Amino acid sequence: MRPSKQLITLLSQERSGAAVTMSLVLLLMVGIPLLLAEELVQFGFGRVDIFIVTLFSSVPLVGIIYQQRIRNRFAMIAGIIGTSSAVIISISLTGMETNADSNWKFSRLWTSIAVITAITSAAAVLVPHQHPKLEKRNGTFIQLGSALLAALLIPLAYADSVSRSCEERLRDALSGQQFKLSQSLTQTLSAISTSAKFSGIPIQELNDQLTEALAALHVKLSQPLPATPPISAVGQRVVQLMQCERNDEALTLLQTLAQHPNPPPQVFDYSGLCYQRLKEWDESLKWYERARQYWEHQPSSPDRSQALLSALKGIAFANRQQDRLKEAEQAYLSAISIAPSGELHFLLARLYEQQERTIFAKEHARKATVLDPQQFTEEYDSLLRRMSLTHFGCLQLLND
Repeated sequence: MRPSKQLITLLSQERSGAAVTMSLVLLLMVGIPLLLAEELVQFGFGRVDIFIVTLFSSVPLVGIIYQQRIRNRFAMIAGIIGTSSAVIISISLTGMETNADSNWKFSRLWTSIAVITAITSAAAVLVPHQHPKLEKRNGTFIQLGSALLAALLIPLAYADSVSRSCEERLRDALSGQQFKLSQSLTQTLSAISTSAKFSGIPIQELNDQLTEALAALHVKLSQPLPATPPISAVGQRVVQLMQCERNDEALTLLQTLAQHPNPPPQVFDYSGLCYQRLKEWDESLKWYERARQYWEHQPSSPDRSQALLSALKGIAFANRQQDRLKEAEQAYLSAISIAPSGELHFLLARLYEQQERTIFAKEHARKATVLDPQQFTEEYDSLLRRMSLTHFGCLQLLND
């Protein structure tokens, strides 16, 4: 190899390393100040992790711009901003939805991603460059375009995954009357897509309803309990605290009730639920077991059946979180034997999905759709798609 080519190769390697280093430095310079502005990040991206993914998705783009500098820096800035805007607008127009009472809507998340991409790209152009210019290579603009698309589409794909996860958690939170958590999830979904709906309700409308409900709860919680409150008043306060995610305060009241000579049996179930939300699985399991033991010795009645179902679901969930999958399976099967429902069959199907027991997962998911087609038909299709992509026995899904 000629000395001149060796020099060019050496400079190229040095320049590549400098480009990566400079990319990370620029992203930190842009990202750290914005991370400190938590409300701004939450408004623009919905969640901090989406913002971080957006920053790191820009690394290849910033590196290419820094390494392959074009003479006219301002033309580069204009190109980056213009291209970013064009791609974002085209994606937005593709993903927009209409409502009967609203116009086309535009998600601020897409705008936020475009702005961050443009800022980091412009910074890569403007930062001082100490390396000599090398010969221009073919394909630079193809690399630039590919990196730009990656910087825009990777965060959008990640945000879509976050959105699906949030919708699933929102369904569980609403069913458990976790209004504070539900409000946080609707705010994330609203940032990802302003036109999103949940169970046919526009996400912003749902967020407004939750805000009103929380405001009413805060008014009630601001009123102190009597010096010697009746058990029913304490129980009502426990429920209100749990709806606002103030589980530690709820547990304090529950422990007071548990010390009563004849504590109401609901204390066991609510204590298990509080510890579940605090992710203290052993304590949660202990209280749910106490609830099951109590109700198993009671005469048959609708209240007994409902209380046993609640305890068994709590036992299954706590065991599942600790990878005690056999115990979780037995709890779900016991609950189904008491009162089969779409929810219980689908919970068991998801457990079998986790164990990669494809046939059993499909069987119980199908039973869920039979018992509650409106709620679980879409969930059934989604579960089959996931298993077809991830399970070794996915070909068995073709045997209907």
